[in-house]
Amino acid sequence: MQGEDKGLIEFQGKALIEYALAALKPLTEQLIINANRNQSRYATYGYPVVADSTADFAGPLAGILTVLATRNLPLLISPCDAPFISSACFERLRDIFNNGNACAVAHDGQRLQPMFLALAPDCRQSLQNYFNKGERKLGEGILRLEPAIVDCSDHPEWFRNANSPAELAAFRQPKPL
Repeated sequence: MQGEDKGLIEFQGKALIEYALAALKPLTEQLIINANRNQSRYATYGYPVVADSTADFAGPLAGILTVLATRNLPLLISPCDAPFISSACFERLRDIFNNGNACAVAHDGQRLQPMFLALAPDCRQSLQNYFNKGERKLGEGILRLEPAIVDCSDHPEWFRNANSPAELAAFRQPKPL
């Protein structure tokens, strides 16, 4: 995103982080934002903001491990760059997770979407061990947990994310259900 903080980039009049917050807010009273810069701007949303416990910006897994270490609670995890995400996605993850699974991850019909995740605190040690070996690929780390795969193939738009300003500018709002 040309050096910009992805979560704070605007799309259709709102910062990208606001879409994730709106999707998660109906499902939990405790939201946490993981951000390694612009913490004061993220704090204006009224939720705790935590930076990675590592100093090398080691990717999403580092942020997840940081939050797992600070809260001994199950987590629903969302990226900040998917403006078409819906609470319905997280409801599916939560429902499968609540059926006794330590980890539930979304699948869009073509591939695993590891940033859309429900995760129990007892997964932390396995993910930490993986991370300590120098591994950073979240999807591979999640697969080691033998997650429940949650079929979201009926809504692939939930997982559209932007990795450049041009991609974001080309997005069109999907039709309502």
